[in-house]
Amino acid sequence: MAFRRALYMIVPLLFLLSCGQDEAQLQFEREAFGEPSGFTKTSGTGEIDRENVDEDDWRISPFFSGLVYSVDPIYPNPVLSNDRLTLQISLAGINDIQRIQVFSFSYQLQASMPVADYPGPIPSIVILSLDAGTIPFHRENPLGLHRLIVTDERENVITYGDVLIE
Repeated sequence: MAFRRALYMIVPLLFLLSCGQDEAQLQFEREAFGEPSGFTKTSGTGEIDRENVDEDDWRISPFFSGLVYSVDPIYPNPVLSNDRLTLQISLAGINDIQRIQVFSFSYQLQASMPVADYPGPIPSIVILSLDAGTIPFHRENPLGLHRLIVTDERENVITYGDVLIE
């Protein structure tokens, strides 16, 4: 009888905790698909300009908080449209994520397009090299702030950040 009471108390508690995490992930994804705002300024070697950090950029989503150790801010930022960007993601395990995809997201168009695809097997450190010229939706006028969204194979958002193309 005591076991049954404990079970009746624990199951709803677990359900509430899981709902909280789901809600946190949904909120994170709403922010990811929002309008770009600010960027973290980085050098060509990845050094962060501590006076120009956007705290929203390159955070790890709640769903991946135990699976991803860190996401280094993309560099260089700002970037020229004919240059390359580097994004480094450090994972906790090699079997947790099967694929990493990077999408450029246009808030005005409410549309995304693929920029990079890193199929498995995924190593513990993933270094993505992105062509800055493939990021803008309007390639004839690439200048401006652009949102990048990084997902897993099921398109769950891992992280996101903004890139300024000059």
